[in-house]
Amino acid sequence: MYGLMGALGGALLGAAATVSAPVLTGRQTRLQAQRVRNEAEFDRMMELRRTTRDLLLILDDGRQAMHRGEPVRLGDRLDEAIRRTRESADRCEMYGLRFEHSRSSAESAGGREPSPETEALRELVRFARATASWIDAAGRADSARRPAFEQRADGHYESAENARRQLLGVLMDRMEELREELGRS
Repeated sequence: MYGLMGALGGALLGAAATVSAPVLTGRQTRLQAQRVRNEAEFDRMMELRRTTRDLLLILDDGRQAMHRGEPVRLGDRLDEAIRRTRESADRCEMYGLRFEHSRSSAESAGGREPSPETEALRELVRFARATASWIDAAGRADSARRPAFEQRADGHYESAENARRQLLGVLMDRMEELREELGRS
């Protein structure tokens, strides 16, 4: 009798382990997959943060050289930084952020208002190009007009910084959520 009960108990324990092991393993697999997705999303948002910072550093280097009276050539470096920024923004779109790079895009053409991140990115690019233009104009201006051009370049640079802050504001909320999720898993 004891042998039969022991065999039945062992069989029940074996059956429970057979049923529960895949369930527990599946849950663990899902949690790990979610963690990997969260890390990838966080990394892509950090990449956008880095590329926008690099863009502003290029502009600031140009501004500093302009104020020292040195010749400044931002053209190719600025264009490359803008291209990298747009590419990193595009890589964030799979996470719900929408970036439309031109006013003729489907978002704008459909009569919808651009998303906050789209507007901030457009403003960042617009003011970056304007800053570079005024830096170039200051370099070609005579000494009487140069301070006015430098002031315009500085003003557009500050506007570019503000546009970056707006863009990062959109990103930072989601990045904080991801940090908390990653901390719990």
